[in-house]
Amino acid sequence: MRPRVLSYFLIFCLVVAGLAWYLCQRSLLELDVLRDRHSLYTRNAQGEIENVYVLRLVNKSAQPRSLHVSVTGLPGVRIVGQQQILVGAGGVASLPVRLVVAPEQLNASHATVVFHARGDAAPEDARSLSVSTENRFLSPGRAP
Repeated sequence: MRPRVLSYFLIFCLVVAGLAWYLCQRSLLELDVLRDRHSLYTRNAQGEIENVYVLRLVNKSAQPRSLHVSVTGLPGVRIVGQQQILVGAGGVASLPVRLVVAPEQLNASHATVVFHARGDAAPEDARSLSVSTENRFLSPGRAP
């Protein structure tokens, strides 16, 4: 066998191995968080600060998935409204959510919150069916 043919074969094998690794390691979920641009924040009837977001969930698997959405990052933050959604196989779904925090929990005019989406899966697939992304929670800040 000629050295040139052997080197082409080795390069081809490396490319195939790289593509196979990429396909095995890709996440089966995608989560995009879009803030409502019309209002920075609002106060509800209880005096709590609310921010509105739209979560765009992409299911890259070949099976429909029931996804549960949660949020962390601020003490006392909670989601008001629907927290579970069914996304079809290879589908995209949008979920509007409102985050609510008591004003005494806020120290600055903005804070980082982390949205989590977790799908129902067998234990061996649990890593690929969980995704997180950060966004900002805006508020008037603490009064002096």
